[in-house]
Order: sequence, then C-alpha cells, then structure tokens
Amino acid sequence: MKRYFLLLLAMEFILTGCEKIYFHEKSVNSEYVFECFWKEVDRNFSFFSYLNLNWDSVHTVYQQKINQNTTPKELSRILGEMI
Repeated sequence: MKRYFLLLLAMEFILTGCEKIYFHEKSVNSEYVFECFWKEVDRNFSFFSYLNLNWDSVHTVYQQKINQNTTPKELSRILGEMI
C-alpha cells in the first residue's frame, strides 16, 4: 500500500507541474503528450527499482494504444492506466 501511495504522490506532483502542457489546448497531439508524460516520469520518479517495474516495457505496451485520433479523454484514461 505504501508503494502505491508513493507512486500516486509522485504522479500528482508531475501532473500538476505539467498541467498547461497536457490539458491546455482542445486539439491535443496525443502521441506528443504521451511521450512528454512518459519522459517526465522517467526523469523524475526514482522508485522503479523499488517497485520492480521496467518503465521501458510500460512505454512499449502503452504507446501502442495511442494514435493521432486518441481523444483527450481517452488519453487521460490511458495515462491513468499506465501509472
């Protein structure tokens, strides 16, 4: 339970700091947002080894779910699943 709390806390920090990037415009390039989100988590989250999580494989799995027609609502759901 403590692991998930730390993960959620880190995600909240990252998302609130990047709110303008991710949710500012109505037309969103979902692929770009996904890459930015993944890179921010990769750079700032330090508990991957503690959670025994291969973040690169998470990228591979979830990148396949994103395309140019992904809506912001779908993107938000996918990013939520990812974390």
